Amino acid sequence: MKPEVNEILTGLLGAVITDIAPHLPEGYPQGSMSLVALLMMFSAQEYDRAAEVRFNENLAMRGLFVDAARDVPDPDLQRRLLKAGNESDESLLISALNASNCELKELLVELHLATEMNDTPWAHNTDELIWAMLEEFTAARKLDLPAF
Repeated sequence: MKPEVNEILTGLLGAVITDIAPHLPEGYPQGSMSLVALLMMFSAQEYDRAAEVRFNENLAMRGLFVDAARDVPDPDLQRRLLKAGNESDESLLISALNASNCELKELLVELHLATEMNDTPWAHNTDELIWAMLEEFTAARKLDLPAF
């Protein structure tokens, strides 16, 4: 698509800030329009990276699940970790990636709880891996605020 969605949103953002917001009454109307502009800016940032971020998160969680499953003491959790770890995303639609991401994160929470309830080297190592993964996920989803 030419122009890309992020370019369209950025162009609209400029119009909102320079052409619309200054002509609105002060207070709530200008504040609301500023919020709309901020959301447009964040949407433009997210558009370009959305599929890659979700795809990479899903891939990382699946890899962790396969590795962690070897030493998980709960056979049911082990089975579900292996099943999820050996699946792949069938679509790059954001809605499909989000659905997979949500399911995988629910399983990640369950795995994390299992590590916190277990005092073994496996549990401590896996717990550290989970925290490191969550830090990477947070960094990849960081939105940049402009300096106004």
